[in-house]
Amino acid sequence: MTNVILPHEHGRVRVFQLDPILSGQLGDTYDALADALNASITAPDDVQIVSAETLNDIGLAQFLMLGYGISQADMTPEMDRLNSLNRDFAIVRSGAFGEAGAVLRTDGAAKLVATFTEEGAAPPPMTPLTSDSSQGTIIPPDAPAKKPKSDARIGGMVATAALIVMGLLVWLMIWVGG
Repeated sequence: MTNVILPHEHGRVRVFQLDPILSGQLGDTYDALADALNASITAPDDVQIVSAETLNDIGLAQFLMLGYGISQADMTPEMDRLNSLNRDFAIVRSGAFGEAGAVLRTDGAAKLVATFTEEGAAPPPMTPLTSDSSQGTIIPPDAPAKKPKSDARIGGMVATAALIVMGLLVWLMIWVGG
């Protein structure tokens, strides 16, 4: 069985139940998990291994709602099943596999239990456009065109500049003479 992670996918959380042998192989890296899923984990910060014993009274469903922002509505149909599981789990965000996506093997040592969407997941980072057509300003077709300056306005601007220059000259003569 496989599960597809689309390129640039974000905001999805997958829960895998781990085989005890795989749990024993996990150390500081997630190479064994990556091998079990038949995918490359490029962002290990998006992977969390959780032991069923460490969840105590909270349960896996509540852990996912509090820790990953899974909504109550999404969790309700899966709650009893998730809380009854008793092995180690890998909680994997889709960002763990990078921008390229992946096709996961989900029926081996890491069995897919559920897939959820994080509430309020941040949008993916925007990639700046680099083509020539993306440069410049786009003016909507219904935007009014800027009117050219009238001769009267240009004449007024010239007269104002001339008056300011003459005023400065008069002030300069008074200051030098005084």
